[in-house]
Amino acid sequence: MSANDKQVGGSHYKSEFQHWDLSLMLDLDGITHTATKYLSREKEGLLDLEKALHCIDKLLETKGKGGVTYTIDVCGVKIEVDNRPTTVPPDLRSTILLEVLPTYFKVNRLSKPRCKAIEAMIKWHMSHVAAYLVIARANTIELIEEYKVAEPSNQYVEQ
Repeated sequence: MSANDKQVGGSHYKSEFQHWDLSLMLDLDGITHTATKYLSREKEGLLDLEKALHCIDKLLETKGKGGVTYTIDVCGVKIEVDNRPTTVPPDLRSTILLEVLPTYFKVNRLSKPRCKAIEAMIKWHMSHVAAYLVIARANTIELIEEYKVAEPSNQYVEQ
């Protein structure tokens, strides 16, 4: 039995092209994986979109600043981290953008705005051009605003 054939808790992972397969195919870092996961699902509605936006903001304040390295400073521990993008040969880049992503979007029946946000995240992953993060952020904010208008009763109340 494949790991894709089993689900621990719930029944929300039913796609034949699951997000973790996309993440493994593209070798996504943890935060990009998490942001695109939240953009790909509608399990928690508005909360998923806000979590995606939070991840994008973290990328913008760290890796999105550019440069060969960036510094993470948490609790007095500083680490210099390599900030070079994943090397993706041009032919593979074309395959990802023209075949892999459209297949993932179609199989998972993702809306056009979600597709645009995820595609921007993947383009950022392959290039580390911060403009793609800015685009993904703007697309995600647009999704949040559309969600609030369409589903005002599904908004959670912060405590």
